[in-house]
Amino acid sequence: MDLEVFGIFLTLADKFSGKVWPIIIVIIYIFAEFYSLKCRKFYATFSPIIKLLHSFNDLLLLHCNTYLILGLNFWKKSQWSEFWANLKLVKGRRMGKKSYYLGLFFANLIYALTLSYVIFYWCQEYQASFFQRYVVQLRIVRVIDNYCIFWYKYFVCTLLVVLASRYQKLKTQLKNHHLKTVAYGMTIQKKNLQLFNEIFGIPIFLIIVQSMVHTLEHLSDFIYNYQTFEEISVIVVTLLVLHIPTMILIFLCGHVMEERRKIVMITYEINPTFKQKKKKLPGIVDLIRKTEIKITAANFFVLDKSTILAVLDTIVASVIVLAQFKTDQ
Repeated sequence: MDLEVFGIFLTLADKFSGKVWPIIIVIIYIFAEFYSLKCRKFYATFSPIIKLLHSFNDLLLLHCNTYLILGLNFWKKSQWSEFWANLKLVKGRRMGKKSYYLGLFFANLIYALTLSYVIFYWCQEYQASFFQRYVVQLRIVRVIDNYCIFWYKYFVCTLLVVLASRYQKLKTQLKNHHLKTVAYGMTIQKKNLQLFNEIFGIPIFLIIVQSMVHTLEHLSDFIYNYQTFEEISVIVVTLLVLHIPTMILIFLCGHVMEERRKIVMITYEINPTFKQKKKKLPGIVDLIRKTEIKITAANFFVLDKSTILAVLDTIVASVIVLAQFKTDQ
C-alpha cells in the first residue's frame, strides 16, 4: 500500500494550521449542530420514543464527529505517528494511490446516488415545505454528519486492508521458512494492533452504536408512520448505505485477526521440517505464537464476525420492543 496517502494526515497534523483549523471547524460544527437542533421544531410532532431516538442519534453524531476531527490532531497524535511509522517496517501488498482514490470515488458515487434518490423522494413528498424542513431548519447538518462518518469508515477499512495484507505477506514468508523475518514482523504487527485499538477503538464503538440507533430511528418511523411502498424503499436503501460499510468494517477487523491465526497455525506444521535447528526454532516459534491480540471496540467487545450477528440481534430485539410500544398505544 502506498503509505503516502495516510502520511498526509500526519503532515497536516504537524503543521500549525493542522492545529488551528480543526479547532475552528469543531467550533463552527458544534454551533451549527446546536442551532440545527434548536430549529428542528418538527421533533415536537414525534411520539416520545421516536423523539428520544432522534435526539440520541443527534448526540452520538455530535460526539462521534467531534472526536474524529480532534482525535488524530491532538489526543491520539503520538499514537498515530508511531502507527504510521510501524506500517513502513513490515512489507505488504502494494496498492497505489490511484487504486485508493478510485475506490474512494466509487464509494462516494454510490453514496451520492443513494442520497440523491432519498432527497428526491422527500422533496416530492414535502414539496414546498422541503426547503423549510431541510435548509432553514438546518436538517442538512445531519446529512454532513452522516457523510463524515461514511468517509471515516472507508478510511479505517483501508487501514484494516493494509494490516491484513501485511499478515498475508508474513504468511508467505513463513512458508518459505524465513522465521526471523516473520517473528520480527509479527512483533511489529502486534504493536500496530495495540495502537489501532488505542486510536480507533472509541470511534469504532461510537460508529457501531450510532449505526444501531440510526437504524432504530428509521425503523421506528416505519412502525409509527410509514405505510407506502416508496417510503419503505427509501428506508431500505438508507439502511443499506448505513449498515453495509459498518458491517464491512467489523468483518475486516475479524479478517485481520483470522490472518494472524493462520500464521500461528502454520507454526504447528513447520516444526518437523526444522530438526536441524531444534535449538533456535522453539524460541522463534514461541515468539510468533505469543503475538496474539484482539481488535476491540474501546475494550467493550471483540470485533469479529460474531459481532455482526450480535448487532443484528440487538436491532431485532429493539424493534420488537418498539412494536410492542405501538401495540400498547
